[in-house]
Amino acid sequence: MNGTRVISAAYGRDSDCTVRLKSNNTLFEVLLSTESPKTSIEYRYLQRISDQDETLVDQAFEDLYDELSLLILPYIEVASVQEETPPVRSQTLHDVLHPSKMRFCLRTNDGQATLCPKPESPTLEASDAWQPHIKEFAGLPVFVSSEIEVLKVLQMDRAFKVSKDGTTFCAKISRGLSDRHSMSREIACLHRLREAGITPLRYPTIHGLVVRDDHNESVVGFVMEYIEPRVNLHADLSAWNDDVYHWADTIERTIREWHEHGIIWGDAKVDNIIIRSDGDGTQLKPCIVDFGGSWSSGWVDQSLCETKEGDLQGIHRIREFLCRTARPKELRCDTVHLGHSVHQQEAIKPADDSDLLQSYPEA
Repeated sequence: MNGTRVISAAYGRDSDCTVRLKSNNTLFEVLLSTESPKTSIEYRYLQRISDQDETLVDQAFEDLYDELSLLILPYIEVASVQEETPPVRSQTLHDVLHPSKMRFCLRTNDGQATLCPKPESPTLEASDAWQPHIKEFAGLPVFVSSEIEVLKVLQMDRAFKVSKDGTTFCAKISRGLSDRHSMSREIACLHRLREAGITPLRYPTIHGLVVRDDHNESVVGFVMEYIEPRVNLHADLSAWNDDVYHWADTIERTIREWHEHGIIWGDAKVDNIIIRSDGDGTQLKPCIVDFGGSWSSGWVDQSLCETKEGDLQGIHRIREFLCRTARPKELRCDTVHLGHSVHQQEAIKPADDSDLLQSYPEA
């Protein structure tokens, strides 16, 4: 969509809809009002997104996003000219948290969809929706958002490769109320891992909290160690034949150790594993990331969300995934300790989920 990204769409059946899009560092908010004429384009969109059929609703939003991305093109050009005014400086996390804004209403004019500028009005910033106090995470250093330079976007408007005083970090920021649980959980888990003195190479070390310049008692995110991935786990892993078995074993031992400290990974899946270089750069080791919790279909059942059993289920499926392209070894077995029992399982075809879960001792 011409480099334009959809940030969110706030809507409900038979109610107004506000779509938020972003291009470069400009945020565009477009309102579709239920007070529009029933023959208007915007009203027809509201009817379509109120349909009971989710497939039709998804298609309606796709059509709406495509139309809006074209309508805001002239305004993107204006914003780009304004942003090019010298002197040019690096973008900071403060800029990400406080993008320039343009607000519009979608209106039908002579049978064509148009954008009408909307008067400014106080709105709740996405980053304002979650503001725990820094006292909740006592002992962690505090970084001001305007002092953190953005080097690269890692996850749209949420995770960034950043620099602070010449040191490279990964920063995550909250993007709304829906982030409240996951962000708090991730900071707490990383803080507990650090305080427990657990081997740091197996998880990214948290280095501090991020606060806003205008309210430096409220947390809007955190910075942690930046890790450069060395292996694409979704590619053919046959070249890493012996390593993948070791990686799978290491991941399981790591999670079991964390369980002993009462720490649950929460969203076990391959996408949350990075293969990194060890301390001296001579070996590759798995590093577990993303402690925001929840569950992912195909990896952890929803009923096991954020439980020890869910972690074990995810580990089992991760092992299967990692070994899918490794060179088969006919009689290779891995000794896997689960609870008080020891299971022998084939490298390519581990025991099924039910056996794995039953062997885990109750908490």
